[in-house]
Amino acid sequence: MENLSEMTKKGKQKIDDFIGEFSDEKDVGKKLIEKFLDKAKQAKEELEQKMEKVAVEVYKKMHIAHTDDLKDVLQRLEVMEKKLSLAETQIANLSARNS
Repeated sequence: MENLSEMTKKGKQKIDDFIGEFSDEKDVGKKLIEKFLDKAKQAKEELEQKMEKVAVEVYKKMHIAHTDDLKDVLQRLEVMEKKLSLAETQIANLSARNS
């Protein structure tokens, strides 16, 4: 609770300091709003950059997963082709014997 109270006091002090920057201005409200809008714009840009970074990382992971899946499918296809070739050879041998 003491830590929470201390954090609250620090937060209030920071807000008071922030608002105090505008106390000597004529249009305190207008300047305050402009500063809030600037901070909001900055936060939006930072969020967009982080979202883009996360999207790129997710895409890379998905791409790697798909690449691994493709490798697995190609290996299975290779095995099936070998089995098919063997079966065709056996059928050809059986046909030759029966003729």
